[in-house]
Amino acid sequence: MENIKSMIKKVMDTIYQNYELLDKNITQLKSGWAGSVYAFLIYVRNNNNRERKDYIIKLYSGNKKGAEGIERESQALKFLAESGYNVPEYIGHDTSMNEFEYPFMVMEQIKGKMFWDIYQEAETEQKKDMVITFSRLLYDLHKKDIRITKIDIMEEEPIKLIDNELEEIKEILDSYSIEKLRPIYLWLENEKHTVVELSPSILHRDYHPWNIIIDQRNRPYVIDWVWGIGDYRFDLAWTICLLERGGFDSFAEEALTAYRELLGKEIKNFDYFKVLSTLRWLLNVSVSLISGENLREGERQAFSEFLKMPVRKACETFNEIMNTEIRYTL
Repeated sequence: MENIKSMIKKVMDTIYQNYELLDKNITQLKSGWAGSVYAFLIYVRNNNNRERKDYIIKLYSGNKKGAEGIERESQALKFLAESGYNVPEYIGHDTSMNEFEYPFMVMEQIKGKMFWDIYQEAETEQKKDMVITFSRLLYDLHKKDIRITKIDIMEEEPIKLIDNELEEIKEILDSYSIEKLRPIYLWLENEKHTVVELSPSILHRDYHPWNIIIDQRNRPYVIDWVWGIGDYRFDLAWTICLLERGGFDSFAEEALTAYRELLGKEIKNFDYFKVLSTLRWLLNVSVSLISGENLREGERQAFSEFLKMPVRKACETFNEIMNTEIRYTL
């Protein structure tokens, strides 16, 4: 805990001159497989006033990819907040790993409940409204002007939105010799010329009901930003397939219908993006298990067990759309 406290102080010391941080006010929260999250509060003294402020500190894996993840998420929190999109307030981060073992970021703690927890307890009509809210948050993100990212984005052929993804997939396949999944990559390469209406959007790249917090004023906040620039259908397919792999088919179907209604037109080539996003997900989790670099210490076996059903369902997605026989186990 002393190490966590020192990380917190490194950021807080740059913001406040007079504040109080107690060990008992630092609490580990439930977090994902890749990192750890701690909630903490400080009391800021200003004259005779003592103001409470609630934050979280998020630790990523202690490697290059962890540092890159912190950098990317901090970028997203800043440009999205400036655009009016509901995200936690960014406070500060450190990716040097010179003083501490892990890269970390400090942000506002959103006081509230997870979207999915509220959804499960809701009445039927409220659930319908919540599905619309869920899809609108993603739709609104995709409609943002990509220039808010403040990153120079070259004018390229629209097909680059697919080519860039396929290049990264091929690099993973080659680097880790995952030959059983190469036929899917070859199918995607062969079919990419059929994809129409490509256009760039800001993507979350891991959007699902467990990455939304509803605050005490009933405002939704989106968290855990991997983000990137790509075609909106990749992001939408990632979300829908993730829900289907988890056994939440009904929610997935309603969310897709709500998104389609917001879009006001047919979502073309959606099966292609289901295969593309599912392959990328499957490679991501495969690399995590092979290398261990994106997993907290001691989590590999539990993560492998957790993935058995989702991996089987991923193969079912490939087989149904590609009319082939893909068998793959982790």
